[in-house]
Amino acid sequence: MPYFYCQEINESTSDVALLKEESLHISKTLRSKVGDTIHLIDGCGKKAEATVTSIPKNKGLVYCQINTISDVPEPERKIHLYIASPRHNILTGLIKQCVELGVWEIHFIDCEFSVAKPKNKKDSLQKDIISGAKQSGNCYFPEIHPLKTFLKALEECQLPILIGAVPEDNFEKFSSKENEISLWIGPEGGFSAKEKQMLKENNAQSICIGEHILRVETATVGLLAILNS
Repeated sequence: MPYFYCQEINESTSDVALLKEESLHISKTLRSKVGDTIHLIDGCGKKAEATVTSIPKNKGLVYCQINTISDVPEPERKIHLYIASPRHNILTGLIKQCVELGVWEIHFIDCEFSVAKPKNKKDSLQKDIISGAKQSGNCYFPEIHPLKTFLKALEECQLPILIGAVPEDNFEKFSSKENEISLWIGPEGGFSAKEKQMLKENNAQSICIGEHILRVETATVGLLAILNS
């Protein structure tokens, strides 16, 4: 059963109008009809089962009646992703995959070898976040943090640090059983020698996939899958 985004899932609201984009998806793409059952998510941990009650053609909105509401538990392991943003054409797809894999927060970091410096990404990536959540049924949207320098992000990070490493990196191997960790992914050129030294001084551990150097998007998805398993 498909999922749709709704901001108004609460016990005091029984009838809701979905956003225009969600309404078009239901009425035009899926060709749903009055009486059909759908699932709604709010991005904050609530999920609802609802019935389509009205699809007025002149308003372009779909109206639903909420039947049941459930609170979805937060994930057992919360992953805070610190990532040197790839180029925009890669970033949008990567955000969707991060949501599907349950990333809790996303921090953009400006590294010495960074190739892109995104601005105001929180609003522009909202559609990608919603798309990933609807695809996967993830009821928690990750919080998107604005771009920070590598040093500033490292100073503020209070979580155990895990980095996506290449085979020749000399880091202690990952062994933490913490339920809340930070995963650091460098740019295409990797972390600089200075940045690696700073990570080591902050007791960073490493995790490596195979013997090859991976693209940012490949490393991110692969490492998230490993950590989730």
